[in-house]
Amino acid sequence: MDFKNPLKMNLGRQVRSLLEKLGPDSLSASYVQNATTTRELLDALSQLLATPALTLLVAHEFRPVLFDLCARWLLAGGRTDEILVALCLLLEPHPELFP
Repeated sequence: MDFKNPLKMNLGRQVRSLLEKLGPDSLSASYVQNATTTRELLDALSQLLATPALTLLVAHEFRPVLFDLCARWLLAGGRTDEILVALCLLLEPHPELFP
């Protein structure tokens, strides 16, 4: 997969990979599966990214759109503590988010 170009990302393949890792009975998996549009899917992934237990997994699977997923936190509001923890987890392995 091309980790730098979000336009070359196979979103469906990455979603399937994430769902396999989350497991079929996961509440997080159902949140992603219930998304009916690309926008809803990216919003759902952004919310999962803000969950510290899932931050690094989602970041790895969706690295080409990681900046977009983080930017959606600004629009979502709330969950400030979880978002700050997730951001701290992301800054070392993804320094491109810092500037």
